[in-house]
Amino acid sequence: MADALDILKKDWEKTENKFKTFSETDIYKMLHSKSASIVKWIFYISIIELIFWIAFSLYAKSLDQMKDFENISKFIFISEMVSYAIIIFFIYLFYKNYKTINATDSVKQLMNTIIKTRKTVTIYIRVFIIYNVLASLIIFYFAVKSESLWQANYNTAIANGNQTAFLIGLIIVLLIFLIVFVIFLWLFYRLIYGILLKRLYKNHQELKKIDL
Repeated sequence: MADALDILKKDWEKTENKFKTFSETDIYKMLHSKSASIVKWIFYISIIELIFWIAFSLYAKSLDQMKDFENISKFIFISEMVSYAIIIFFIYLFYKNYKTINATDSVKQLMNTIIKTRKTVTIYIRVFIIYNVLASLIIFYFAVKSESLWQANYNTAIANGNQTAFLIGLIIVLLIFLIVFVIFLWLFYRLIYGILLKRLYKNHQELKKIDL
């Protein structure tokens, strides 16, 4: 009976040794590496996004339909430059977060950097969407004021006694455009940044369990 127990004990010890145990330090190192990789990808994606918007702008300007907006091209150009400046500013912040997380050597510092990065991305998304909505409203206003674009149709509506209907239709078109535009931007950013932010949040929750 004793021999049988010894055999079982040896088998148990062999089986137990097969399962690798991780110390809190090992877990921290893994979470640090994963978090640094995520922050790095946020930085890379922001650069790709800047290139995407520049390419999209150049493509839109090549379309024949854009000739109708030549009278407000100056305002479109200014709004684009401000938009690019916003992206470049946040690219710089994302880069700073990446450098900070690489130099982080404690659980508390890593948690703070993760929180800061998540806040930076959230602020960026909100600022970019709000700015583009405001820029669209300004461009739309100048488009309406442009004689070559809207004034002829507006004068015709006045002559036919349809001024109110024309203005209401114009407002409805603007609202639909803004709603679709905001939904598109929100889904766009939720897709490219949402997954990374969720992973950072998960890492943050795991770090809370570590006491170093």
